[in-house]
Amino acid sequence: MSKPDEKGGFFERIAKGYFYGDSEEQYINNEYTNQLTPIQNKHLRRIKIRTLVYSALAGTLGVLLLYLPPFYFPKTFELWTVPVNLVWFSFSIPVFSLLYGIILAVVEIYFLVFLNIRAVHEMSDVCDFPPKEDPNYNFHIKSLVNIGVEKNAKNELSIGLNPYQGYSRFTVVMIFVWTKLRATLSNIVFKMILRRILGRYAVRVVVEIAGIPIMAAWNMWAANKVLKQARVRILSPGFIQQTVIYLHKKYHNNQQFKDILYDTMQFLAMRKRSFHENHYLLSINILKTFEIPFKDNHEVPDNFMETLKHLPQEMHNDIAHLMIIGMIVDGKISFLERKSIKELSAIGIIDYSYPEVVLIMQEFVNGKGKQMLDTKLNMAIA
Repeated sequence: MSKPDEKGGFFERIAKGYFYGDSEEQYINNEYTNQLTPIQNKHLRRIKIRTLVYSALAGTLGVLLLYLPPFYFPKTFELWTVPVNLVWFSFSIPVFSLLYGIILAVVEIYFLVFLNIRAVHEMSDVCDFPPKEDPNYNFHIKSLVNIGVEKNAKNELSIGLNPYQGYSRFTVVMIFVWTKLRATLSNIVFKMILRRILGRYAVRVVVEIAGIPIMAAWNMWAANKVLKQARVRILSPGFIQQTVIYLHKKYHNNQQFKDILYDTMQFLAMRKRSFHENHYLLSINILKTFEIPFKDNHEVPDNFMETLKHLPQEMHNDIAHLMIIGMIVDGKISFLERKSIKELSAIGIIDYSYPEVVLIMQEFVNGKGKQMLDTKLNMAIA
């Protein structure tokens, strides 16, 4: 088995070095599992706690190093100040202070990314994922690398599925910009509130240092998001494999079932309103297994709901279960998915309430996917 090409950014190359440097004997089998043992869960909790603590410390240290030195050594940070005179106003650019802040930010970002990469790698080791004999080994490694460096792949587009179908380009850009600005905005709002409380008695350094809990909490939230995504990515192949095997055994010769699958996967993509490799993995496995040709673009027809209602009861139930699996396979339920669950439940498409779907998702995330498929969704492989 050869490594994929070395293309990619700096962090991606580092991450690939982590994953492809493993010893051959580390992986003991090539069978997927979506069941975690108590020992595995214990190790995963340790990795999580350590990563969150280090992330919080990085945020705390970053704020302290940014504001304490200028407070105690103001003259040093006034070096290389460049005056700028414009027609209507004048200002100065503190070059030394600016460079210092940029270097601190870059160092913190690098540390946090390396921390994420290491944590994702350790989690994959604990879960023996992916087995090296797996024909999709390189794809799984690439997806873990993407999680570690927080890169969002858009693989669904390659099979004609678009989560943003119906959104304008402007709306998609605004979603991206808002995601990037949330940490900065939350810190600014916190400082504004503190200044309002302290009024004219507020000391600048006190207000700036008060941003520590915000940055520490934000770093922890971001790290926890990465860890959760790594966890569900590791658990998803076995979960998806069992789902696809169950459906294929029942409907491999059923054209009516095949005809509804593309619509179902695009419907789920639109409710998710984001790209996710678990949804892509579920979709491409469904389409390939049922030998459904890929499309450049697929749109859900207006009569999709009516078509679901008129399916035979058993097929109707299995499509409903597939929809639930598609919603929970990324380990979270979006606002639109929550709304859809309530609507689908109200018109009789699915027989589960929103709280019940949340409990099903929690079982999957906790490593009880096979048990959940067998008991909650009645999708046991005979």
